[in-house]
Amino acid sequence: MNRTQVPTCVIQLSNTPGSKGWVSKRPVIEKIIEKLGGFEVNRITDGVDARWNRYYDSKDYLKCLEEFLTKDKPVIDDIIRKEANPEIGFLDKKKADDKINNIVNRRNSN
Repeated sequence: MNRTQVPTCVIQLSNTPGSKGWVSKRPVIEKIIEKLGGFEVNRITDGVDARWNRYYDSKDYLKCLEEFLTKDKPVIDDIIRKEANPEIGFLDKKKADDKINNIVNRRNSN
């Protein structure tokens, strides 16, 4: 892909050096990068890799989303479950529902 063009879809992993979970998150992120492949370092902080991008080839965002949901997300979820790292978890349903409701309420109030 020509990186001068803005990609339609990308997965981004990040881990801030010096943060509370930096050390414990690193092996999980490394496993995801190794298993899925195709990640490029996007940001280096204080000489340490801190963010990685994996671009999708398609310009069709629905195809990218389908690929992510059917191929990549199950791999990522499996690694997160197996590692059982308290610093990395899944979206809490109640919090997600609250955020979605806030967005809907804001849209409806305009």
